[in-house]
Amino acid sequence: MAVQPGQKITALDWNNLTERVNKIFADSYKGSAPTADAGRKATQAYGWGNVSAATVTRGDKFTAGIANKVIDRVNLSARQTGSPHALNNVVRGQLITAATINDISTVLDEVEPNKNWAPVSQLELAALGTTSMTNEWTRTITFVSNIVFDSYDAARYYFNSASTIKLSLGIIGGNQPSNAMKSLYDRMGTVNIGLSTTTSSTANVIGDGKGFQDLTQTGWTRLIRVQTGQGGGGYGYGYGYGYEAGGYGYGYGYDDCANDYGYGGYNNATDGYGYGYGYGYGYGYGDGSNARRYIDVFGMIVNGAVVIKTEVHCCHSTVKKGTHRLTHGSQKAIAKTANDIEFHINAPIFTGTVS
Repeated sequence: MAVQPGQKITALDWNNLTERVNKIFADSYKGSAPTADAGRKATQAYGWGNVSAATVTRGDKFTAGIANKVIDRVNLSARQTGSPHALNNVVRGQLITAATINDISTVLDEVEPNKNWAPVSQLELAALGTTSMTNEWTRTITFVSNIVFDSYDAARYYFNSASTIKLSLGIIGGNQPSNAMKSLYDRMGTVNIGLSTTTSSTANVIGDGKGFQDLTQTGWTRLIRVQTGQGGGGYGYGYGYGYEAGGYGYGYGYDDCANDYGYGGYNNATDGYGYGYGYGYGYGYGDGSNARRYIDVFGMIVNGAVVIKTEVHCCHSTVKKGTHRLTHGSQKAIAKTANDIEFHINAPIFTGTVS
């Protein structure tokens, strides 16, 4: 709320401003947990987990140092969210006026709606690790990736700051059936798991509209599916004969790995034919709606860690060889300082298995 010019600045005025800064820069919702409640998701999307600014007590001497602890946090928040504004620090003896508080509030008005977004200049890439399948396989590979934070709150700070986890698949060596999977891996591109969405660097691969904040402790949540070779239709026709007007024909539809059967019939014999037999024909259509090759990425919270399950599926039972690799990366908000105030997001630790 704006302070009117000439109005006396009270401890309550300053503390309201300080708490608003702390809600974004630090954390007002410590001890959070996974939730399906939209309201709690919205509140838990606040907080980067940095050190909060101290509030004041009525009667305390208000110094330039107290003011600058808040101003520095606001300036760091503005940098993190791409705001072009930067506030000047106050100097010893400078009067704190309504304009000072209102200027801080104006910058916060820009920062708050962008608290979960950051420009590329404020993010840095780092490798987390790779899990490789070197054994021969036929239909499915399952990668389980443990993205370990100090706590669920620490994971919140990471994703709240626009930091993401990146996944990509590749293959080294292998036989022809393995190389046929490369088109699927290329289509997957780089998968980015963020706070509220999961996306792919491939433009026409659409996620399920879910991210970190949608993960639960009770089961897997699918984040994205990538597929190639979705079953196209097949059709067939046949003919048959039957007594009197009962002629009937069958058709059969086929797709490479998704087989669907169709049948139909028509009898154009109305009066019998020869020995009283009629004849007819029919056709069938198979829609082949099951994908031949696809990747599903799921997530779950286990003891505060983000566990990601990446399943690679192929309907063909041919043996695949070579090294199939799932590479993990972090795109994390960069550390920054203003005087002695620091903005910092901790990177997770990665471990993984494959079967």
